[in-house]
Amino acid sequence: MNRLLSALLLGAALPLAACSSTKADYGPLEGDTGIIGEVDDLELRDPIIRYDNSGLAVYQITAVNEDDDMLWIEWRPRWFDLEGFEVNNPANTWIRVNIQPRGFTPLKSIAPSALATDCKIEIRKAKEGLR
Repeated sequence: MNRLLSALLLGAALPLAACSSTKADYGPLEGDTGIIGEVDDLELRDPIIRYDNSGLAVYQITAVNEDDDMLWIEWRPRWFDLEGFEVNNPANTWIRVNIQPRGFTPLKSIAPSALATDCKIEIRKAKEGLR
C-alpha cells in the first residue's frame, strides 16, 4: 500500500515539477530608455520586454518623430545581469537611425546571453557629419 501511495504522489508531483515560469528560471525583466543630451521632438512609446522562444530577453521601444523634419538619432542597448553587472555585448555600438517626419521606428534589442535581464537603451542626437 505504501508503494502504491508513493507512486501516486510521485506521479502527481512530476508534472508540477516540469512546469516553471520563465521568471523563475531567469529572473524578472526590466527595461529602461534614457536620452543623452537634447533630442528635440522625440517621443518614446510602448516599451515591451519579454523572453523570446530561445529564452533570451528582448526589449523594444517605439521612437516617434513629432516634427515635420527628418530626425536623425543614434541608439545603443546595454544589458545587465540580476546583480547589475554589464553583460559583455560585442554589438554594443551606436546604431544610426533616421525617422521620417511624423514617423516612427521600433528600437529592438535581444540580450547577448541568458544572464542578461535588464536592458538600458541610450539615445542621442546623431552627430552632424555622419548623416
